[in-house]
Amino acid sequence: GGPLGIGVTDSATLAAGFAPTGTLTFVLYAVNDATCATPLFTSDAIAVSGNGTYASTPAFVPPAVGTYRWRAFYGGDANNAAIAGACGAARESVAIAKVTPLLTTVATAGGAIGTAVGDQATLAGGAAPTGTLRFRLYGPDDLACANAARFTSAIVTVNGNGTYASTPAFTPAAAGTYRWRATYSGDASNAAVTGPCNDTGENVAIAQTVPVIATAASAGGAIGTALTDKATLSGGTAPTGAITFVLYGPGDATCAGAPVFTSAATAVNGNGAYTSTPAFVAGTAGVYRWRAFYGGDANNTAVGGACNDAGESATI
Repeated sequence: GGPLGIGVTDSATLAAGFAPTGTLTFVLYAVNDATCATPLFTSDAIAVSGNGTYASTPAFVPPAVGTYRWRAFYGGDANNAAIAGACGAARESVAIAKVTPLLTTVATAGGAIGTAVGDQATLAGGAAPTGTLRFRLYGPDDLACANAARFTSAIVTVNGNGTYASTPAFTPAAAGTYRWRATYSGDASNAAVTGPCNDTGENVAIAQTVPVIATAASAGGAIGTALTDKATLSGGTAPTGAITFVLYGPGDATCAGAPVFTSAATAVNGNGAYTSTPAFVAGTAGVYRWRAFYGGDANNTAVGGACNDAGESATI
């Protein structure tokens, strides 16, 4: 036997006949017909010329998965009686198995948070496959696809070999690497197939968002003036984490020296404006320079202001 689509034949050996002539005919019975009640295929009549082994012709391609049974019939001649093989005789059963289709997959490209992603699967080598395809997305950073899928597609109906796409698209809300897996359900003629985790072309990288940080220092004044800085985050993906404000003293035009003040970490809860705390009271005259640093989080990169950014100097 073998997979669906393979051609099958039978052979019979005549022995101890008296110079037998006549013909041999081979009959194949319907799938799972255990009593050989329903013939499915009858071979050509094979001319017999003496004792020996004779093969059926032509080959026959079974139409369905299951077990088929052959019987061989010798018609006899003037000197030899007719004889037939028994139903279910040893080595006369042929098991036809399901075809295992080839499942190849390729995901759409990744990108920043907010990028819609999808997957597509191509079935090839199946026996007129029907059934369904389902696409599952794991992650982020679920290296073995061991946790519950983050997204499961709608069921996609299969109608033959070809390429099928997941639907609807999915928009990841968090950065990291996502992994697609496609599963074909199989049908009466085709085995079920699932793509492995980390299959080639099935990983999608979603990058952190790069927020914008804009800063504005409070005005300077005489010695004793309290100084603060304000940073506004925008374009982040629900940013969390913290902002820290650093103040550099007079004469440090490149912010290369040790800061004269570092604020408390200011908790971030979304895009918006945040102010340094506590205020710093300048005790020396000169130009002070602020820098603000957002530390980032799982979905947002760290960003910081540059030394001498516009609006970040205060003159005491």
